[in-house]
This record gives sequence, structure tokens and C-alpha cells, in this order.
Amino acid sequence: MSRLFLYALLLIFGLATACNSTTGVDDDSLEDIEFFEGAESMEFETVFRTVDESPSGSYDFEESKEFVFNDAEEFSAFWSDIYESRTPTPEQPDIDFENKTVVAVVMGVQNTGGYSIEVQDVGVKEGVTGIRILETEPGSGCMTTDALTMPFHIIEFSNDLPDEYEFFSQREQIDCED
Repeated sequence: MSRLFLYALLLIFGLATACNSTTGVDDDSLEDIEFFEGAESMEFETVFRTVDESPSGSYDFEESKEFVFNDAEEFSAFWSDIYESRTPTPEQPDIDFENKTVVAVVMGVQNTGGYSIEVQDVGVKEGVTGIRILETEPGSGCMTTDALTMPFHIIEFSNDLPDEYEFFSQREQIDCED
């Protein structure tokens, strides 16, 4: 976990010093943001915990997709899918499905590196659990790896939140040109 934190910190520092961020927000994204303005705000670490994330899984979903798991068997099948071509397969985390819900978001297959997907917030409003997602893509001036990547982020949170879910995605492009 501390190694993952160090990598994330280095990535954030590198992006902050080498790139300027520009956000491409469409009308749907603005509605998504409004949803959270009135939602009960929840702190990142106390509401959900990252189970796993990677800039490159090995799943075969062509486009962004969200999954909700309340069952160990379904999650186990998903875990096998996202690590299908990785040997050895990372050990599946032990999730207490009696008390936890797992949400996974995948960005789909990307032609280069530099893409990421992240659950940023979980909120509740009017009996709905809202999950805000940020998808990041490299701008035209960014150096990227020349390989297929399949970013994903998996979180867990208490299953005492409403079991009706809405996912709200926003896409941001990193501008690496000075």
C-alpha cells in the first residue's frame, strides 16, 4: 500500500510540474457536478477504500463500464477477467460482502498509455448512491507508451448506502505542451 501511495505521489508531482490541466466538460458533466453540490459530502478515506487500480488490466471491455458487486462469486469472476493475461494473477483481496459493496470502473481499451480512471467521490442524495468518476487522457503534446492499456479502479464501501446507483463521469485532458 505504501509503495502504491509513493507511485501515486510521484505521478501527481510529475503531472503538476510537467503538465497544465485543461478540462473538457460537456453539458452532461455539468449536470453530474450539480448532483454532488446538494449531496451529503463524504470523505475519501472514510467512505470508500481503493481495493485495486491499474493503468493497464487485461480485460476485453472496449468502452468505459461500471460494475457493482454484492457477491463474492461475481467479484471473483470479474477479478479473473481483469487479470486474465497476467501471470501470476494477483491475489484477490478478501472482501466482507455481508458489510461491503464493491464498485469497479473500467475505461475500456486505449491505444496508448497516459489514460486513467478514478472514482473521486461517493455521495448520497434522495435515496441514490452517486459515484463520481474522473477519466483522464493525454493531450497531443504528451509522451505516452505505445501499447494498449486498460485502466481500471476498484473500490469498496459500506453496504448500508442506498442500493440504487448513478454513475457520473467527467473527462479531463492533460495538456503537456508548454
